[in-house]
Amino acid sequence: MKETLATNLATNRGLEDSLTQIKFYISNLPHIKEAALPRTWKQVRDALEEDSRNHISLEEYLRICSNNGFTLYNDKLQLSGYLHDLGVCLHFQDDPLLKKTVILKPEWGPYAVYKVLDNDDVIRNLGCFNRADLEKIWSEENYAYMQDELLQLMMKFQLCYPIPGSKDSYIAPQLLSLNQPDYDWDESDNLILRYSYEFMPKGIITRLIVVIHKWIDQQEYVWRSGVILNKDNTKAEVIEYYEQREIKIRVTGRHKRDLLTTVIYELDQIHDSYNRLRCSKLIPCNCSTCKNSQNHYFYQFYELKERIGYGKYMIECGSPPYNTVKLSSLIDDVIDLKQFNKDEQLYIYNNSQATVNGLPTDNEWDLSNKLALMSIIATLFVGLGASLFRGLFNDKPIEKPSPDPAKQQEQL
Repeated sequence: MKETLATNLATNRGLEDSLTQIKFYISNLPHIKEAALPRTWKQVRDALEEDSRNHISLEEYLRICSNNGFTLYNDKLQLSGYLHDLGVCLHFQDDPLLKKTVILKPEWGPYAVYKVLDNDDVIRNLGCFNRADLEKIWSEENYAYMQDELLQLMMKFQLCYPIPGSKDSYIAPQLLSLNQPDYDWDESDNLILRYSYEFMPKGIITRLIVVIHKWIDQQEYVWRSGVILNKDNTKAEVIEYYEQREIKIRVTGRHKRDLLTTVIYELDQIHDSYNRLRCSKLIPCNCSTCKNSQNHYFYQFYELKERIGYGKYMIECGSPPYNTVKLSSLIDDVIDLKQFNKDEQLYIYNNSQATVNGLPTDNEWDLSNKLALMSIIATLFVGLGASLFRGLFNDKPIEKPSPDPAKQQEQL
């Protein structure tokens, strides 16, 4: 953190100074200031920056590279990737459609996208639009011949998704209704998980909706801050509470853990796309008090991992009556073991085989406990043997050992 810059975007007060400072710091970043670029790279960069067009084809970009001394195809792509990272131009090499175009003016794409998201008809239709709408919105010459690429750009940045079963129709989830629809929910035996954020970027839930849109329940139960998923006779409710900086998930049905694992994976992928995003994964307590409650006590996931690292296998619920629960059962309910290293996975698996009621297995008992158990067993067998032999030699009925410890001593 270099410094904090104050500005007011409503009035643009201080904006010019802030932009000047930002440009200064960017220009002095090590990979920009200190990088000694080959002369051919600089020549290509200059040629692209001087070009007045919004975009060129990949073939034309490759020809510009060849005209400036490049001979190898991979070197040309390496340069376009470098310029993409710097924001000089945009070249999405991993996309089958977009890789055919090099966007020379990075602002060209966002302007086209916002023409859709700011369109009155699209807003009125709660984010729903089709190809005919796009032809009207992008009718200007600088967009007209690039509509497929621009639509692909919107989907790549998780700004819209195609409606399953409806040809050439799309939804931008950030324009969906704010109202949560009515639906029934079975609150018994739910799997529950929460994400809590220090700072919550806007758009996490709408990006998730785009990624998992094919499982939206009846393609109907979705709104701007939440969604109901339906997959393999299992339902998941995912809701963002932006003011509280939280996302809450609960799952019901036959394959709860599988669907929850899918949602966790997709959310974690979205989180990884942000630089140094800080959020906590909160695991619900599954003790007898919390099990069927909608108001669980929650544990920090990283704290559970830390306890496992120190060889602990039990933890206390933070709510009265403060039941003790097994770490392995907490984690195995919710989290895929792939999120742990091999030693942690083995530890969790071994402890998940422990005896009921949270008692440790024989392997976890210390030597003194084992010796004490052996002594008790030996005493019982000696008592049984003495009773049998006394009955045989005294010609008396054999007396069955009493279950009462005091009576056992008397019989012995």
